Amino acid sequence: SLSLSLLATPALAQDLPESTLGLDTMRFRPAITPSGGAMVDGADPGPGWRFDAALAMSFARREVVFTDGGATSEPVISSRLAGLLRAGMTLGGRVRIALDLPVALAQDGVHPVTGAPLAVGGVGDLSITPHVMLLDPAARWLGVALSSPVTFPTGRVDALLGEPGPTINPRVILEKRLRFPRVPLLNVSLTGQAGWHVRPRTTLLDLDSAGALTLGAGVRWDPIDRLGLAAEVVGSVGRGANARHAEWLSSLRVVPDRKGRFVVSAGAGVGLTRAVGTPEARLFVVVAAGLPLERRAALARDEVLPAAAPPPVAATPEPP
Repeated sequence: SLSLSLLATPALAQDLPESTLGLDTMRFRPAITPSGGAMVDGADPGPGWRFDAALAMSFARREVVFTDGGATSEPVISSRLAGLLRAGMTLGGRVRIALDLPVALAQDGVHPVTGAPLAVGGVGDLSITPHVMLLDPAARWLGVALSSPVTFPTGRVDALLGEPGPTINPRVILEKRLRFPRVPLLNVSLTGQAGWHVRPRTTLLDLDSAGALTLGAGVRWDPIDRLGLAAEVVGSVGRGANARHAEWLSSLRVVPDRKGRFVVSAGAGVGLTRAVGTPEARLFVVVAAGLPLERRAALARDEVLPAAAPPPVAATPEPP
């Protein structure tokens, strides 16, 4: 099953190659579930049998800075404007799959080893994320899900936009909902996730990152059905100071139409540490549109609705 494959993914990456140059420094990957926040996912995958697409834009300042003995170096990437294209699908009420392609539209920096100017842009690593909900947070005391983003080396290694090999990040996601029907202004959701990021060993200056513990925790306030405010902390702990990433993000989520076909999210983030991939500041906006799978939805309706009663037969008049 898909759940067992998520638990077995670390074994698939035992023989990943080593590299001294390849490194994916674009950390901003929006949450793939509507029950999450900016980057921290919730357990609920969202409405069943639905296809959606999203476009995300982010601007980060001083996103790649190395430290040496506690001293901060000049930024390797002083600024970056990036985009992300996403296609996702929810199968039933428990499974979701998302496909992401990040793109650096403009960046300013130099390579930390060669000193050569970095390419001003390029494609990042393509990723696919299966997500399986085990316990529904709307029906259970605690929601539980398994997720495992897998990336493929499609990014420009010379521009610090991609890893030299595939990466896997199996993780567990928890979601607790506090709902008060009489006082909806107090509706709150608490989310958390933890996993292990398996990737090729990268030795770049004093950075040595063959794997890292990834963490995230967030809170979301839903005062009304079409509005949500979220705050969260995401991070990772690897080998050395340059592999200890932490970032605070706050976001606003709005559903502009009553049918829920469009969702707009926007927010900002600040770095809590000075590690590779931790920006000094970040701005982002995500626009998503979703459509139900009409054929499957029609079949579901036919299964639920009772068959129409036959029309009444007109009475035959009696002969005089």
